[in-house]
Amino acid sequence: MSRLLLTLSIVTLASQAAGGAQAPQRADAPPAAGAPSRDLLNRYCVGCHNDRLKSGNLVLANIDVADVSRHAALLEKVARKLRGGTMPP
Repeated sequence: MSRLLLTLSIVTLASQAAGGAQAPQRADAPPAAGAPSRDLLNRYCVGCHNDRLKSGNLVLANIDVADVSRHAALLEKVARKLRGGTMPP
């Protein structure tokens, strides 16, 4: 996955967390088209940002992508790093 696609996915996640309009989604429903998934975070982020390493004092292993509003500040921090090109390394 390209850095641009990763950035767009996380920025989408962060904007949803910040209060972007979105219809409620059932817990058993598949993620909306274009919505970032747990797989995206696991593949590109959790290798360093996990409970053991805590790189950058950031843990993304437990982020619930179905409830992004609960993690709005954290996801905005991730989006800023992606936009700035400092992540992923």
